[in-house]
Amino acid sequence: MTGGGSDIETFFVLGPNGQVSSIAGADFIEPPPANPRITCHHCRTLLEYPEGSSYVQCFVCSAMNAVVNTTDDNGDGNYPVGGRTINMLCAVCGTSNLGIFCFAAFILNF
Repeated sequence: MTGGGSDIETFFVLGPNGQVSSIAGADFIEPPPANPRITCHHCRTLLEYPEGSSYVQCFVCSAMNAVVNTTDDNGDGNYPVGGRTINMLCAVCGTSNLGIFCFAAFILNF
């Protein structure tokens, strides 16, 4: 390097398996963007899902989790728990619909 410039080349060091094991020549590397996460309401497995998803199926217990809250309101570092869901069947056409399980949604009109 000549002239006191800061033309440092950044390069990646690969391990024998082809994975990046370290980065050389960089002062700071931004972390990759993290996908949002929730905890399964049934088995408490941590689930990662694409941004904008409404429902996430647990890969351990196959429970469907509604994405109802994506922020950590408690500030304790735990991920929010996915909402329980219910499979509703239309009596007219027989279409299966997934909805958020909530007792307030069951209003009977006689």
